[in-house]
Order: sequence, then C-alpha cells, then structure tokens
Amino acid sequence: ELFNAYMPSGQFPGRTYLAADRLLVLNYGDNAVDTLTIDARLNSQVDTTIVTDYYHATFDHYFHSANAVEARVLDDGVFGDAWHRSQHYWRVWTAPGAGRLPVCRFFSTEFGAKSSHFYTPYASECASLKAGATWQYEETSYYVAVPDANGSCAPGTEPLYRLYNQGQGGAPNHRYTPDRSARDAMLALGWVAEGSGVEGVFACTPPLRG
Repeated sequence: ELFNAYMPSGQFPGRTYLAADRLLVLNYGDNAVDTLTIDARLNSQVDTTIVTDYYHATFDHYFHSANAVEARVLDDGVFGDAWHRSQHYWRVWTAPGAGRLPVCRFFSTEFGAKSSHFYTPYASECASLKAGATWQYEETSYYVAVPDANGSCAPGTEPLYRLYNQGQGGAPNHRYTPDRSARDAMLALGWVAEGSGVEGVFACTPPLRG
C-alpha cells in the first residue's frame, strides 16, 4: 500500500480505517487537538494485500488476518476489546502465481475461549490437519512462497517466521512475524521457531514496502 500523509510533530496515529479508496487515520494529539488524516489508498503491488497482526494480552495469544472486513470487526471491538494491533504487518499475495503456495487456515474449538487459528502453506501439514478432528479447515487465506532447505528466500521476497508457544497457558498458539527482533524475543520467552535453516524461516512474502 502506498500512502502520502503528513502528521504534525507531537502527534501519532491512533486508529486507521479503510473506506472505499480512502485511508482514514485518527491522530491522537496528546494535549493538542486530535486530527483526522484522509488520504488516497493505492495498492502499489498488484495481487497483494497487507496482513494485520493482533495480540490478546490476557491469553498471550496472537492472531492475524489478510481480510480487511475481519480486521475492521476486531478494531471496532465486536468481539470485545481484548484484541489489539501488535503494529506488525507484512504483505502477502492474494492470487496464485509462479512459486506461490496457498495458505490453509484452520480453527480449533478444542480449547474453549483460548482456541486459535493455524496457518500453513505446506501440503503435508494441511492434509494432516484436514484428516484430523481437532482443527477445522476454513479457507485459503492468501499465498506465500517457501524458503529453500537453508532457509533462504528468493530475491525480491522477505522472510516470515512462525513460532509456537508449546502449549503455554494451556492452549496452543502460533505467532507469525516478519520481524527478526520479535522472533528473538519470542524465543527468549520459550516459544519455538518452526521453519527452515538456522534462522527458522517459515515462508517468504512480497516486500512490505515497494
């Protein structure tokens, strides 16, 4: 996405909304007057969209979505005010293409309120979960590429990490992030990287900026 916007010094974006071809940003102004930035929304990379990542502090769980309507529902608090943007974003493909794999999205109801989603572009994982009774297949959410055995992504793509909480808190949860420092912080908290190579790269995505 390409946005051209100006926010005065001392202010910062509080909430963002997409409305048709416009981006609306509420800028909190501390002691100053709040302002609303309205700017044209232009997708600078065809067949892509930006994923929004959310965090539930009480559960210590993460969830992400490439669906703008789903993100809007969470932002508006339809499911309560527990899910908040982590401010981590990455880009994914929205259509099949050379080197791209569909990402299967699953949901489990086995863990009560702490039930969560799971995403995988790997056919073996997708088939195994579809054959079981714990995880319910929902959809193909988007498309990614996969790294080679050494964890290297093809030129023009960026690494995405997947981390598993090993059932901490009584329920499984996975975090997906393009941020190496966030990956390292999760490892320090006892989460496990699931991916290829020394770095544990899970998938490869189109560049966020471009």
